[in-house]
Amino acid sequence: MRRPVFHGIIFLILSLSAHGIVTTFTALPFSAPEIGNPMRGLYGWGGGTGGGSIVDAPMLDRYRRFTWNELESGSTPGAYDFRVIDDAITAASNAGACFNFRVRCYVPSGSVPCGVPAYVSNASGGFKDIDGIYVPDWNNAYFLERADRLIEALGARYNSHPYISFIDIGIYGMWGEWHMSGFPYPGPHGEQRITSNNAYRIIDTYARCFSNVRLVFRVNNDYTRYAMEKYPRMGCRADSVANPGFDSERTRTPWMTDRWKRAPFICETWSPDDPGTSVYLAAEDITNYHIAMLGNGNLDLRTTADTNEFIRAGKLLGHRFEAVSAAFPSVITQCTATSISSLWKNSGVTPAYIPWAVKWRLRTSFDAIAFECTSALDLTRLMPTVTGPVCINDCMVLPSTVPPGTYTLELIIADPALVRKPLTLAVADTRSSDGSYRIGSITVAAFPGTAAERSSSYAFASGVSASNSAYFASLQENALEQHPAAAGPLFDTGAVHAFPEYKPHIPAGAGAFEHAVALYRLRGAAVTFMNIPEDTGADVYSLSGCCIAKREKTPDGTLAWDFTADSGRRVTAGVYLCRLRSASGSKVIKIMVLE
Repeated sequence: MRRPVFHGIIFLILSLSAHGIVTTFTALPFSAPEIGNPMRGLYGWGGGTGGGSIVDAPMLDRYRRFTWNELESGSTPGAYDFRVIDDAITAASNAGACFNFRVRCYVPSGSVPCGVPAYVSNASGGFKDIDGIYVPDWNNAYFLERADRLIEALGARYNSHPYISFIDIGIYGMWGEWHMSGFPYPGPHGEQRITSNNAYRIIDTYARCFSNVRLVFRVNNDYTRYAMEKYPRMGCRADSVANPGFDSERTRTPWMTDRWKRAPFICETWSPDDPGTSVYLAAEDITNYHIAMLGNGNLDLRTTADTNEFIRAGKLLGHRFEAVSAAFPSVITQCTATSISSLWKNSGVTPAYIPWAVKWRLRTSFDAIAFECTSALDLTRLMPTVTGPVCINDCMVLPSTVPPGTYTLELIIADPALVRKPLTLAVADTRSSDGSYRIGSITVAAFPGTAAERSSSYAFASGVSASNSAYFASLQENALEQHPAAAGPLFDTGAVHAFPEYKPHIPAGAGAFEHAVALYRLRGAAVTFMNIPEDTGADVYSLSGCCIAKREKTPDGTLAWDFTADSGRRVTAGVYLCRLRSASGSKVIKIMVLE
């Protein structure tokens, strides 16, 4: 016989009540100063100290390009000296930032006559361009072999470096940008542009050697498709933001349209001398192509209005996370499952690209952290919330080692690598010095049972918590695949979990409580049950065991409870048990009503 499957829908009114506390946050106006967060916004252009920046903005990432001959001896193969990179990392970290770089071999019209070690140029052919700058023979076997060894050495040193955010795949082309635009090939000895197989070799070597670091690869070249289709986590890089040349061919291809959902699009402006370049095109490029980061340089800002427009465009980059509210009980009991429900917005254009840990913490009156747990919210899956906030329900289970008493509930979004400062939310509420946000006061009550009952309750509640986290991880991952590129929420706007209690009081005949997490969706001022057997009815009980309302399925096929008792009066705020019954079985769910 088919068991009934019940899906509840509950309306959640965010306000204070005797049975719960709701803290609301104040959204930060877009006109306020820029929010500084890693892997989004304007990044430092020109070195570890961000030299060359054109506007004053918080920059928590720095970027620089190195020529190969800066990193390896000109006479001894394998004699690497990475101090120039290490010094740039140190300068960035001292400024509270991470560092990112590219290696290049050919800098046309520049001050580097030869960008590779002398032993490489002497043994691998190549020629000089019209300005006397050495151009490698990109397809020479020895050149490719030594390039592999360099990338391997860089990977051995920086693949797991905590202060490296991304590596820009380089080596080939003008400025390492993977093109030789306008170059008069063939060369004097028959040299050609790099072949596809040799290009793939360099890309594969980077991917193999930097498996723990985000890689980005330049779009709009003959090898982009290979890189993007083979490596799903690889990000994109492009020039010419704020120039008419930054057009749809950059991203509107089958392998790049949705790339921003999983990997960053990192860009720079281009050619300030080009008459088509205009800072007033930057904002449109950022929003249309979901750009996460833009170099703070390489653009001619001639007026105050130009500067203000560039700052405004910088605010549009990447994510802009906002905690809307958090609902929690005023009293929680040791060793039981307690629900914390929070609403979130992302008014930016991308998710996060760092696996931030969203944590709830309890702080004592002596300023010590007594307990913390990680939220099910995954900011790398929180897409732009165009149609409204999303709701995450977390399960907090306090061990008996947390003493009864009064605590401060806090929210903090921490870097798992413990390198970056906690993430700053787009809220006007004051942060503590450690980067946390105060949510409210909460009382911890002692578990009333025996030691054996306490142990059993804690084990059961911990299982509920694990199931809850797994459920939301699956929900967010599925929603990621379905999220449209331009609009739509991450998943349904609002969801409230009803956590089963250890040995809950259920009136006689109400049926056994299934140890599963039940999901409710935000839809109007009533609980509406769907996908249920034809003969289903509902009996609503108070926790004292009194049946306060009975409802039957209506002729139109719906079954709902509008939070009123059979007497016609609306029920008070609190927790109610609802028994759904049919000839094929029954199920009891828990509903929390907040005034």
